[in-house]
Amino acid sequence: MPAVLAVAGALVLGAGSGARAATVDGTWLTNIASATFSSVSGMPYSVSYCSTANVWVISPCIAFWKWVDDGAPWHEWPAAGSGNWIPMQSSGCTVTYKIEMGNCSEWTSAFNITLTDKLPDNTAFVQHVDDFSGPVPFPWIRSYYTVGPNWANGDMPAGQVGPAQLRWVMRDFGMHWKSAYVRYSVRVL
Repeated sequence: MPAVLAVAGALVLGAGSGARAATVDGTWLTNIASATFSSVSGMPYSVSYCSTANVWVISPCIAFWKWVDDGAPWHEWPAAGSGNWIPMQSSGCTVTYKIEMGNCSEWTSAFNITLTDKLPDNTAFVQHVDDFSGPVPFPWIRSYYTVGPNWANGDMPAGQVGPAQLRWVMRDFGMHWKSAYVRYSVRVL
């Protein structure tokens, strides 16, 4: 009996929450309204009619990926023949990360894109290397967070260690696999 009450309680608690989802780019939504009526004379005459309205959903589709982009030597890990290649660096060396994104929507741009990255543990921030915002005139807006309630505008100070986060915001990003990226460097402690 307690198990039944627990399940019933969970169902009641979940009943008030709304569902949210993003509809896939290119989806057709179809809505049909229908009406039925008969004549005033009471004759056995009635008609049913349906009307259809379609909406074509266009949604941005942002794909992104991150990798080490600094020419570090790559080694197979954990053993030869494993097929797992990773860059290797030693303490005191600099590592450059690149975060790249693309809009895979064929129909619409994306707006107010925000990339956030945690400063890796056991590293110190070196510099913002460069960025590319694609063929749009809206550059990345850079900011960072260390402690306190607010994000600071601009680049993180060199030598900053974690916990810290980096953030880049772009106002508008085009469609048809437009691409953009940001790169920053850290020093391995």
